Amino acid sequence: MDHPQGGATSPPTVVALVAVAFLANDVPDAQPAELAAASQYVDDSVAAMPDVTRAGVRLASGAAYLVLSLLGGSPYRRQSRASRSHVAGRVAAVSLPVLSELNRLSRGLALVSIYEQRFRNGSL
Repeated sequence: MDHPQGGATSPPTVVALVAVAFLANDVPDAQPAELAAASQYVDDSVAAMPDVTRAGVRLASGAAYLVLSLLGGSPYRRQSRASRSHVAGRVAAVSLPVLSELNRLSRGLALVSIYEQRFRNGSL
């Protein structure tokens, strides 16, 4: 079954936004191009998951978006990059099963993307 892949014109999903927010703390020297590629990698990876798993990730993303928006005082997508990173860090510190798993998934995919890029470029 074909799944739509995110493109350069499609906005990042909540999973990708959270992943990039975590990278501000995990990889502080990440360049904008690396962050954009990591965001796309996360979106593409989620799109390639089996239907049931992808549906679960989307449900968890919706819950995360609500929590991140409430903690940030405005819709998460409208918060500054620094604010998103701060709020994502606060959420990561809380041990809630659904949010913790989403954080782990998004953070892991984003880190894989960054380090794969750096390995390919010989900058590791």
